[in-house]
Amino acid sequence: MKKYRNIVMAALCALSLIVTVTACGGSEDPSATTPAVTTAAAPTETPEETTTETPAEAPQSDLPLLSQGIFEYELNGGDSGIFANYIHFYPSGVFYASMYNGSQFAAGYYELKDEPLEYTDKEGNVVNAPQTLLLTTVDGAVYETLGYDADKGTIGIVTHIYDNVFTQNKESTHTDADENGVALIEYKLGDDEYSLLKFMHNGTFQDTIGEMLEGTWTKDGDIYTLTEADSEKTYTFTVNADGTGAYAGLDGKTETLNIVKAAEVQVTFTGTTTATYGDMIVVVECLTDGTLVRNIIYGGQENKENGTWALAADYSHIALNFGGADYTAPLNQADNSFAFDFTTNDGAADVTVTLSTVQAVTTLYTWTGENNPALIAEFYSNGTLAVIYTGMGNVTAGTWELDAGAAPMPKWTVTLDETFESAATEVTTDYATKYSFTFKNATGQLEDTLSLPFADLN
Repeated sequence: MKKYRNIVMAALCALSLIVTVTACGGSEDPSATTPAVTTAAAPTETPEETTTETPAEAPQSDLPLLSQGIFEYELNGGDSGIFANYIHFYPSGVFYASMYNGSQFAAGYYELKDEPLEYTDKEGNVVNAPQTLLLTTVDGAVYETLGYDADKGTIGIVTHIYDNVFTQNKESTHTDADENGVALIEYKLGDDEYSLLKFMHNGTFQDTIGEMLEGTWTKDGDIYTLTEADSEKTYTFTVNADGTGAYAGLDGKTETLNIVKAAEVQVTFTGTTTATYGDMIVVVECLTDGTLVRNIIYGGQENKENGTWALAADYSHIALNFGGADYTAPLNQADNSFAFDFTTNDGAADVTVTLSTVQAVTTLYTWTGENNPALIAEFYSNGTLAVIYTGMGNVTAGTWELDAGAAPMPKWTVTLDETFESAATEVTTDYATKYSFTFKNATGQLEDTLSLPFADLN
């Protein structure tokens, strides 16, 4: 089910935080340390007592080469000064990137592939890196694709700062505490948006289930042990088989928490134009929770702004709001795309960019009648669907959702505007080959079972 591989893999990584380098990351939690080492004294006439030492951090020689120190690059900003940038790779398969003196940062998972990557550096030189590093954010989105040369201790390209090459500094004094904690996974108490338990990438946590608590966490199997910073008292959080968690607080009270799922990108608008100082790229990502992120990429900088969006009930247009302005993107029925004009200033003059989904609203899945193959249901990438009698046109419309993280199988939710019965459409599976649902039109004359083979999810 490749379309949802990134989402499912990110969810599985977040649930267990046991990730592998060949899947979504390493094999242990970010705070893990090397086991205690017993060192015996050299024999003398009077034997000395054996000592046991537990280092606070694993010796660098015991860490994977990529995880030793950090990878750094200093950018000369002219009158703005020098900007420090670095990427830290944890042995657990988690990465942390800090750009422009920490004004931009991100965390997620990395995968080291034994695949070469060719890129052109800032000076125009073609570089052939022996290995490839794929960096993804917690929600599964690609953050960077890097070329890694272990012998030279370099990685490139880092597109967030002008395609520069980072050099490994194994002697860096950098520590996990220097980083802004980024939540790898969050749990929530009921519907209370303020009662959250967040496990951060650097082995710290934030707990607002009751009073505000902070500290560090470790993990053994499905059990997290949390150590509160001020009192050094410990309590636990246990991940249940259904994805929920049993929270046993310092007060001894046990609560059931639910995992917080990140909103996903549902519709993307893009546009490019030539401005005064070069190409300007504008991207608007519309998320499943009704929010959006508008990003202007220009002159090597990114300028992001939040907003809201909504698809009209009749699917005729998309309404957007950001920067204090309203925009309407009408539907182009010829190719099922939406578009609108966006005007901004490039520092010298006003620039207008046409933003379009182009083929963003496409057919992702086609369900076919088992008895009558002319009856189909097309599931579109904007969450809508149409039941069609081939050669005669649309029979009815509706909406769909796919919960890729549901157990034991991904779960479909299908709602049709017009059916013979008013009951919600039920999607079933034989757990072996297909999903299916029964459709009967409003008059009851057209009825069939529409099926989607498992193979068509690939």
